[in-house]
Amino acid sequence: PVVATAGDFDGFFRHFPCAIFELDTELGQQVAAMISAAVNQALPIPSQVQVAQTLDMPLSTFRRRLAGQNTSFRVVRDSCLLDSAQTLLQQGQLSIGQIAQRLGFQDANTFRKAFHRWTGCSPTQWRNNQAG
Repeated sequence: PVVATAGDFDGFFRHFPCAIFELDTELGQQVAAMISAAVNQALPIPSQVQVAQTLDMPLSTFRRRLAGQNTSFRVVRDSCLLDSAQTLLQQGQLSIGQIAQRLGFQDANTFRKAFHRWTGCSPTQWRNNQAG
């Protein structure tokens, strides 16, 4: 839906971000957009239960459809978190701890371990490599 007046915002946000996609958009892309939107707005990362509810589908259907696209909620979430982490690290405005918090990690150490698992290096090493 297009927002034409200030009163239209409520209706828009009832459908955002899912209703703005084409009908043929893959579920994984919809999930990625929802997670990325949460990170960009500094909101908590939605759980798969919350995403399935937002998409108005049973959790079992949600999981089955993702599996049918050869992916899972965890794979999509981790990919989004890695992309967001790299963007935030590259911007250089937030500390590792602030990035960890923004991405929904329990603490900076948990974020460091996940980032190392995803990339093979620490967030600080990755940031330094991008600066040089």
